[in-house]
Amino acid sequence: IMMSHIVHTYFAGLTTSFDQFFPTFILFFVILNAINTERRLKLAIWFIILVMCLLVFQGISQMKTGFGWAGQMITSQSDGEGGEIWRINWVGIFNDPNDLALMFVIAVGFILPFIFSKVNFIARLINIAIVGCLGYGIFLTNSRGGQLALLATVFFFFVRKTRKFMAGG
Repeated sequence: IMMSHIVHTYFAGLTTSFDQFFPTFILFFVILNAINTERRLKLAIWFIILVMCLLVFQGISQMKTGFGWAGQMITSQSDGEGGEIWRINWVGIFNDPNDLALMFVIAVGFILPFIFSKVNFIARLINIAIVGCLGYGIFLTNSRGGQLALLATVFFFFVRKTRKFMAGG
C-alpha cells in the first residue's frame, strides 16, 4: 500500500495509509507469534467459527430491526427496478457486506473438513447446522462475490478430498 504511494509520489497518501494500515500490520505479527502450536491453531479456528456464527445472529437481528448490536445501520442499495436490497454488515473491517460474507466463507472452509471427518453422528449434525447458519449469513449479506466464493470453496474442498478433477470434460 505504502509502496504504491511512493511510486506515484503521493506522500500525503503515504502517511495516511501508514496510519490506517500499521495497526493491522502489528496485529498480524502478534497473532502470528501467539498461535505457535497446533492446539492454539485449533482454538483460533473454533474461535473464528464461533464469532462468525454470532455475527450471523447479529445479522438476523439487524435484518429485523434495521440496526445491529453495535448500533450500525443496515446497508441498502437500489435493485435497479425501484426496489431496495437490504444487506447486513458489522463494524470496523466488516462494515462492508462483501467483507463480512467472505469471513463467513472462510469459516465454512474451516468447518467443512469436520463434517467429513470420522466423528460421531451428533458432531457431524452440529457441524452441518453451523454450515447452514453461515450459509444463511452469506445470504443475508446479499453478496454475489460471497456466494461465488462459497461455491469455489466447496468445489475445491471436494476436488482436494476426492483428488479428482476433470478439465474440459
